[in-house]
Amino acid sequence: MEKQLEDLLNKYIADFNSKQCYAVVPQSIPIVWFGDIEAYFKSQVKIVTVGLNPSYNEFPEVYNLKALPRFKDKTLKAENLHSSLNNYFRYNPYHNYFDRFENCLNKIDATYGGKTNCGDGFSYVALHIDFHSAIATKPVFSQLSETQINSIDQRPLFFELLNYLNPDTVLMSNAKEYFFRALNCYNVSPSKSFFYPNKFEIYENERLNIYGRNITGRPFNIKKELLADGFAYAKKLQEERNGRK
Repeated sequence: MEKQLEDLLNKYIADFNSKQCYAVVPQSIPIVWFGDIEAYFKSQVKIVTVGLNPSYNEFPEVYNLKALPRFKDKTLKAENLHSSLNNYFRYNPYHNYFDRFENCLNKIDATYGGKTNCGDGFSYVALHIDFHSAIATKPVFSQLSETQINSIDQRPLFFELLNYLNPDTVLMSNAKEYFFRALNCYNVSPSKSFFYPNKFEIYENERLNIYGRNITGRPFNIKKELLADGFAYAKKLQEERNGRK
């Protein structure tokens, strides 16, 4: 693990230890990323999916002693955390959430890999990160009070992480205001790949930013035919941008 990544993990751990909020899932860890970060950096096109904060469903063993944990090691040390995060999709991923993103990733020749992988032959390995916080909460983000939301805020660390990852393509499916804040798209108009207002939009700045409508916590909850059309255009743009590197 390189020094810059180790320092970033230590910042997340220190900040996690400083948080005081009863909504934080007990016996949890900061989920700085989900996926194989080394495989991600080897990809010719680097792709990231973004949420708001992890679900309490990432720690099922806290609420059901018979449940299989999603992280084998919850030691709060950078080296241990790095290993746990990298193995997330190989061990016991939260399929109800990530399978929807995986379906979208496959349309642009990418996968999270591991047990979420829907098939072989994809060129790129993606990561998932969270904009507001890497801290899992119960209740979920949409049900937190303003005080609770503020108490778990890790956005400065998110921007540091996003800068470190330097993705070429980002997928995000939350309220539009969060999409604009996270990906700096306030002053960017949708490109000519604008599809179906407030359902699927593509914004281009230093990266390709793909927005999808979210309904009841389901990312990219859009009719299959519209989703296929949107990502077909996104893939074309991605390939054009990759050719200009």
